Formats: sequence, structure tokens, C-alpha cells
Amino acid sequence: MSATITAESIRTEILEILIGLLQQQTGQDLHHHPEDLKRLQVEAANLHRILDGQEVAPVKLENFQGHHFKSSLQRSTVQAWLKINAPAPNYTQPPQRCPSCNNLLLDKWQCTTCGLILDSPEYQRLKQTASLDPRGDLPLGYLLIPDPKRRRLLFLSTPTNHEVVWQINFDLTQCQEPVSAQFLPNKLILVVDRKGHGIFLCDRFGNKHWTFETNRSEHHVLSFPSKAYYCPLDGENSYLVVDQGHHRVLRINEKHEIVWSYGITGQVGSGEGFLNSPSDIQRTPQGTYLIADTGNHRVIEINPLSQKIIWKADPQEGLISPVCAQRLLNGRTQILDAGQHRILELDQQSTILEECVYFKAEMDPRFRIDEPLQMIRRENQNLVIQNEDRIFEVMLLHKQLQWFSLLTDLRLKHLLKLSEATQETPPTKTSAPTLVRSAFNLPETLRRVSVFKEAPEEFFEKIKLCMRFEDHPAGKILVREGQRGDAMYIIRRGTVEVIKDFQVVAQLHEGEIFGEMALVLSEPRNATVKTQTACQLYKLNKLAFETVIHAIPEVYEKVRKMAEARKTVTELKNNTEFQGTEQLHNLMESHKQRLQELRNTRLKRPSQMTTQPSQMRMIYTPIDQHIMQEAKEQGFTLLEMHIRIHPRCRMKSVRISLLVMILEKHGTVIKMNPSADDILQDKLDLDVSLTLVTQSSRSEVLEDASAIAEIEDVSVIPI
Repeated sequence: MSATITAESIRTEILEILIGLLQQQTGQDLHHHPEDLKRLQVEAANLHRILDGQEVAPVKLENFQGHHFKSSLQRSTVQAWLKINAPAPNYTQPPQRCPSCNNLLLDKWQCTTCGLILDSPEYQRLKQTASLDPRGDLPLGYLLIPDPKRRRLLFLSTPTNHEVVWQINFDLTQCQEPVSAQFLPNKLILVVDRKGHGIFLCDRFGNKHWTFETNRSEHHVLSFPSKAYYCPLDGENSYLVVDQGHHRVLRINEKHEIVWSYGITGQVGSGEGFLNSPSDIQRTPQGTYLIADTGNHRVIEINPLSQKIIWKADPQEGLISPVCAQRLLNGRTQILDAGQHRILELDQQSTILEECVYFKAEMDPRFRIDEPLQMIRRENQNLVIQNEDRIFEVMLLHKQLQWFSLLTDLRLKHLLKLSEATQETPPTKTSAPTLVRSAFNLPETLRRVSVFKEAPEEFFEKIKLCMRFEDHPAGKILVREGQRGDAMYIIRRGTVEVIKDFQVVAQLHEGEIFGEMALVLSEPRNATVKTQTACQLYKLNKLAFETVIHAIPEVYEKVRKMAEARKTVTELKNNTEFQGTEQLHNLMESHKQRLQELRNTRLKRPSQMTTQPSQMRMIYTPIDQHIMQEAKEQGFTLLEMHIRIHPRCRMKSVRISLLVMILEKHGTVIKMNPSADDILQDKLDLDVSLTLVTQSSRSEVLEDASAIAEIEDVSVIPI
């Protein structure tokens, strides 16, 4: 825990978390039950002690008000709420160092390193007359994200790779579709329920404290509201509401009064006083209202007294379905032009000062975010954009995509909700992005994938941030034969089985990789992979991978070339009537010549390699061993392959020749049994063994070899 926070404050925060969670289960406020409270205080002290030394602490309460509770608590959760509940800094002059990156500020309010903009006294004054910006009253490094489809609110910690540190789950009776959420200065959360046609305030446990009374009059009825922002004005708490289905915007107060509105209820129009499916509203520091009038493809500024349009965004090429608009403290207007997938910054003359296109036609369509729900400008000027399924962060200063995730991949690493425990909790899967913090060398492991071998360090740093850590029990199917692949896996601990035609053809262990070709091409899986033991895995999905490589040209080009080569391999595998005797002969001659050159290499020193006798293993001469040792020292992988041809195969030499051609795409075959000459003359039985020098992974080679017709069994053994 941070040294600047007292032990007492930590224990108090843990206690309040436990009280809130237990209140959800029992329905009772334990502050009014002294004996139970004392017991929880002891548990809070114990959890504090455990969290001082580890990331997660188990919570176990036996016979608590007639229930048995079992759960766990993350250190990052406690740290987050300590920061969120702490008073916000009030700067009168720039601090010596940036609170975000710790670099010197040199008496400036903006950090030239990370882009952080601190609130100067002038900015603080301007904020007092404006509505609360979409980021809400959260400290640096935290975001509040709604997840409408799963009825969740997610608190993310951006410094720890957008880790979910807190999660609120609503049932249908509480909230049907949360599309907007803002954390307020009083530590409550303003939530918009689109399908429930309502707005309410809740605490961090989801308990409602206030609900806008839509049944007061016909004017109070809301229709598919899309946004709500805190807007203190005239000494009272009020809220700006976008009543999208009724084509109007409102300002309401806590007395359930409609203080101000613009737009005619239920009427669409583009003239003065009319709106068409608005999506966003802001009270600017100048006291005007900025509205994203999406259906009319415009952003307008309204004088609340005269109800007149006093400014309209009119950039070159116009706007198409703008969904978010915000007047920045520097006077610029920032617009999310959703129809053209771009972000604009305009001056008062509508001159485009900044433009960032976040999706282009040549990009993978899965990056496309249509109908964004919100745009949050972070403290470092990055922009977070999300819809109902996806979320990404754009570095506006560099016009680069920094982070991307599916909302389904964002969740707490450890279950926080306490529930009655009647049995041991089974191993759970965690899809929250996590930084790898262990002796396990992820970059070294990733370099065994041929496409990653010569990638720069920048690539591995970004890929690490995209990995998902997963726990799986024994017997879990991870990859199913025939299904289209969209992810690669690295085994952190445990063993998995590779199953082809209902037969186990290989076992993969710690540090091995499978499914990596799914990152290059979305081909059907050639085998099923199932956990043999309980496993810990790192998962990299294709979408996150493509996000990274688009920013690193050398890796992108290598992936493109691999995709072309893969296409050739696929064509070969699909050619069931492979002929080409002359091509086969040339291939074998080339192979023999290359093999002879290797064998003629003068020995520089005695070989250090040893072999272990095995019934299936090939026998290597000292020259073979020297060649293999040299290959290992140059970073290559050595794989021994044992192939069984189907008994009904009539052209065995053609099948093996096809196999060798495919393996040549991965590397060099340095030894075969039977020999190349015997194979050409069809002097072979059903079993063939060979040794491959490659930069591809074992699973990648196994996948290609197993897919060849009339190959009955393939075994790949690392040497």
C-alpha cells in the first residue's frame, strides 16, 4: 500500500467495502449492529495484513447472520477507492513534478512528456460555470464505463493497463440498459437507463439514492434518454439530460423540476427550437449550451435566455451524425463526427485545428465503432470512445490507437460479490487485461513465433498490455477443430492435449504456444486443444494483435508476407491430386545439395549435444549433432517429426513430398528416414521420420502437417 496513506484509513476503506457488500446480501446496514461490526473490523485488519504482501486476499465469513460467505478482495480495488475518496488537489501553482509521469513540469501547467493538463486557477474558475465533463469527478488515471448489454458499470485503472478495479452489476429491476454513467463530487453515480426510460443516482454498491420521477406529468416522461451530466447552477444540484427519443434536451433539479429545455417533445425539426435525435449536451464555461444534434448532422450552441442558436459548427466536408461535442477550456470545440469516423477540434470560425480519423476502409472492420455511446477526454488529452461492444483509447497528440478492448473482455480479476458458499469455488476465467509480473519471460517466449522473432522491443511492450490471463480447469476445450480461429495461446502452467480425429496427437507444456496462425489468417482450426491438467494461459486475440501491428510497420509487413506464404501452404494442402514429379525431384535434389553443404562444414569444436535413446527417436551422427547444435546457437528450433501414412494411401511418396514442401515454408528439413532417394522411388512403408530446423512453433508445424490428406498421425517432438 502507498506509504502516504495511513494504516487506519486502509482498514476503514476495507471495512466499508465489506459492509456494503454484505448489506447487498443481508439487506441490513451493519453500522447499526455493533457485534457484527466488531467482527468485520477484525476481518478488515486481517485483510489489510494480507494485502500488504500479496495482490489478492481471501474473504471468508463463517455463520455470519446465518450465512457463510466466501470471496476475495483485490489490493487494486482498495487502492482505487482510497484515491477516489481522497480530496482532489487544489493547485495554486504548478507542482514540481507531474502527478502522472513524475517528470519535471518546469512551472508549466501541461506536462510535455505525457500530455497531462492540470487545472490552473483560471481553469478551475471556468469549470465552476460549466457542467461536469464526461470523465466525472474521478482522480487521475481512472475511468467509469457503462456496459449496457451486460448491465454493468466498470471502474478502470488506466495506469495498470485499464484493469477493472470495481464493478457494479444491475439486475433488470434496478436498471435495464445503463448507457451513461458519471461519478459525482458527492461520490454518487449518475446513471441513465435507456430502456428503462429513467435517470437515477446510486452508490458504488448499486443502491439507489434518488430517481427522477417521470410520472409527475407528461412533460416529465422520458423516451430513450442517452446522456446525463451533473450541472450545479444557482446554488442547487441539477442535471442536464438528453431525452433522445423525444428530440429534446433538459435541465432538471433534485426536486424533479424541469428548469430548462430545448426542443419540442416528440417533434423532429431543424429550425429554431427543434432538434432531431440529439446525443450530447454540455453547459459551456461561457454559460451557453452545446448540443450534438445527431439527426440534423450538426453541432449547435444555444443561448439559454434567448433560446437562439448563436453558433454552429461548420467544418470543411461538413458533419455526419456527430454524437459528442465538448467546449474545451482553451476555447476550442471537440466533436466526435461518428459518420466519418473522425475527431475534430475547431475554433470559433469552424477552422479544423486538429483532425484524427480513427477508422479507415482498409482497416479490419472489427475496429469499426458505429453509434458511439460516449467520448471521454482524459486528463492527458487522450480520447476514450466506446459503443455497446467495444472501447478504445486514441492518443490524439500522436494520432495513434493506444488501447482497444471488447467490453466482454473487461471484468474484475477476482469476484467481489459475496454469496453463500456451499462448495469450493471452481477455477475461474479472467478476461481482464493484466500486465505480466513474474519470472516467466513473455518476450522470449513470443520470439519463438516466427513472425515475432525480429520485432522491436516496442512491439513486445505493447503486446504485453494486450495479453489476457486465464485460469482453466482440467478437461476444458480451448480450441475446437473446424471452428475459425481468432486467438493465440501461451501456456503459463499446465499441459494441454492436441486432438486430431478424436486421437491425441501431441501434448503441449509450459512455455509452448498454440493457435498463433489465427493471428495471421482466420482459418478453421485443424485440431482440438483441451486442457489435460488445470492450466494458466495467456491469450492474445486477433483484434488486439492487429491494433498493435498497424503501428509497427516492420511487423505488419512480415505478417503480410506470412499471410501470402500461408495462402500457398493452404493451396498445397487443399490439392488432393498433387502431381508435379519434376518439381518433386527438384525439391529433393535441392534438399540433398543443401544437406551435403551442411555436412561438409568443418567442425569448429566438439559437439555438446547429447541424445536420449528412445524407441521412436531418430539416431543422429556426430555430424548431424553438430549441425543441430549450430542451428540451436543461432536461435532456431529443432523438431523431430514422426509421420504415419494412412494404409489406403496409394501414392505415399506424393504425400510425403507434399509434406516436405509445406515444411519447407517453415524451415529446412535436415534429415529424413527413409532417405530422399528412397522416398522418390516409393521405397517406404507407412512410417516416416524427419528433422526440421525452423523458427516456427511446434504447434504451428503440427497444425500444418496434420491437415494433409491421407496423413493418419503426426507426432512432433522438440529436440
